[in-house]
Amino acid sequence: MQRIFFSCNSILARSLAGANEVLPHLVVELGTRGGAWNSASPGPLQSGPLHGRLRRAVRKSRTDSDAGEVKLSADRLFLLLGSLSGFTGVVLGAFAAHGLRGRLAAPMLDVFEVGVRYQLYHALALLFLGLALARWPRVEFSAAGWLFVFGTVVFSGSLYALSLSGMLWLGAVTPIGGLAFLLGWLGIAWGAWKG
Repeated sequence: MQRIFFSCNSILARSLAGANEVLPHLVVELGTRGGAWNSASPGPLQSGPLHGRLRRAVRKSRTDSDAGEVKLSADRLFLLLGSLSGFTGVVLGAFAAHGLRGRLAAPMLDVFEVGVRYQLYHALALLFLGLALARWPRVEFSAAGWLFVFGTVVFSGSLYALSLSGMLWLGAVTPIGGLAFLLGWLGIAWGAWKG
């Protein structure tokens, strides 16, 4: 029976951790019980210089990956969060256009669409910040990114909950998210001014 083991976790961990070069972590063990390939006749990757290099690469990746812990840099994290926020914004926009039209009153549908619109604006802003942080790593840009994430959750989230549940008291929470958006934009301006 052929057994093929891929060290995918270490490849993912090293590539997400920002490694410049991802080593080929492929360990192949060919062997059959009672067949042509057994312990008496090792396969091509069970001996020789290639086998030694593969074993050393896998051993190194296991010690370098900090027990499977994946660390994302701030620029990659904001690119990831921005893309996920953009994805969910498009999904929610389609849900509003196709699933909620006719089920919600027109004013509540408008409230939902405002939440989607601001989520998509700030998803683009997070993508921009991810690219900016890769070139200009500034604390102000990181703070702005976290303010955008918080603002999206509070502002858009409260508008979604308000429109779907009809609980009007959620409208009092929305300005907190709007304030986070404003502070995030000021943070970008301050970081650019200081830069």
